[in-house]
Amino acid sequence: MLTRRAGHLFIVACFCLIAAWASGSIFFYFACAFVISLLITAWLFSRIIPYCFFVERVLAERAVEGDTLPVCLRVRARLPLFEYFEIIDHFFPEKPEGQEKKFLVVGVGRRQIELTYVGICDRRGLYQIGPIQVRVFDPLGIFCVVRPLAVFSRLRICPLIFPVRHFPFVLGSRAPRFGRKTTRISGDYEEFYGIREYRQEDGWRRIHWRSTARRNELMVRHFEQSSQWRALVILDGYARYNIGADKESVFEYGVKVAASVLNYLSMRNAEIGLAVSSAAPVFFPLAQGYNHFMNLWDQLSTVAADGEMPLHTFLLRHLNILPVFSSLIVISADSEYRLRHVVKIAAAQRHCAVIPIYIDKISFQEEMLSRPAQPPGQTPPAEGYLVRRGADLEQVFFGANIV
Repeated sequence: MLTRRAGHLFIVACFCLIAAWASGSIFFYFACAFVISLLITAWLFSRIIPYCFFVERVLAERAVEGDTLPVCLRVRARLPLFEYFEIIDHFFPEKPEGQEKKFLVVGVGRRQIELTYVGICDRRGLYQIGPIQVRVFDPLGIFCVVRPLAVFSRLRICPLIFPVRHFPFVLGSRAPRFGRKTTRISGDYEEFYGIREYRQEDGWRRIHWRSTARRNELMVRHFEQSSQWRALVILDGYARYNIGADKESVFEYGVKVAASVLNYLSMRNAEIGLAVSSAAPVFFPLAQGYNHFMNLWDQLSTVAADGEMPLHTFLLRHLNILPVFSSLIVISADSEYRLRHVVKIAAAQRHCAVIPIYIDKISFQEEMLSRPAQPPGQTPPAEGYLVRRGADLEQVFFGANIV
């Protein structure tokens, strides 16, 4: 990009060339050659400017919807030839409005500086942050160069998780057997872990008499509490039922509910799984542990409501993937009889219990947006949870909303 100074020098070069041709003066020839060489040198210098900067972006790899994410840019000029330059970072390239950050750097020399700003994580998804643009002048200020730097960062924005304070017990397939002792907590058991020394808080019933006689000191059986809860969360990804826009849509509410329920069960050491009836069906088998929950959470950050078949058809085609002796947590906006009938058949064949979570798709229609989020007079369904647009989800799962 030419600056005004480059335009003036080009006019001077043309004037010197015309004057030299008209007068034959060697001075004008030298002046014209000097100005042209100056322009060529500045242009060549502008070609190597992108290699004279070192820029690094530092940010977290995972964030949650609604978070403000701190971002740090580490900038250093390898050649101290720039009095000032401009750094432009695109936090979300597909949403340039309000997400383009500009910094004017003056007198940096060869020192490394850190530029910080805050990015808004508006919506879940997997994003590639970048590139970074550098706008700089050559040392003579003749050319202005804007060059993109291939500095990209991967950012995963996971769905928001709200606290679930009430949820019905889910079923489990394990029954207490040798080496396991049931506890007073429904759905839990204690699993035999080994033999250890007697402690003051241990009861006499835990004493292992054979080991005690062998070692000539009191030894007890050591148990560790585990869980036998098993639950598969089934999220309806049928595109036809995804009414609404952006975060105020049926599917986005369903994703938020699914993430929160999975978090609730994972914190209770339950075996959890996930199935989504999207165009590319998603299925995670039952497993336990924090890492497994993080995998499910990451998957929920990228699922989309692009399914081409209703949920009851999806369940019929994939009936064999449903775990036996577990609970099916069905999150759907489909209130038709066919889905309820298929769910009952699946529950009977796989010996499962069903916990339905209905999303009221009528409240997401455009003609309902101007009305109150929860109109009076509407009652929850006969069974299951009912989620409406604008509802306080934490309050929905606070009381006994299921019968």
